[in-house]
Amino acid sequence: DTAVEIVISTGSLQGTTSFTVGNNNQEGFSNMNFFVIQESGNNPQTAILTITITSPNGLITSLTKSIDLL
Repeated sequence: DTAVEIVISTGSLQGTTSFTVGNNNQEGFSNMNFFVIQESGNNPQTAILTITITSPNGLITSLTKSIDLL
């Protein structure tokens, strides 16, 4: 049961931002579709997008990227 979570520091996310991959040998999880949204009228800013994967034994792996919101 590996957990995948996506968060952003500013703006908002829509779509699939968290998912738990079942502990079995069946195909099922291949991607997560999400959108980063900058609210209309806001000034351009830089958001930090973080994807965190937590394994059942507690091992945490993460990826962090900056995104320019216009």
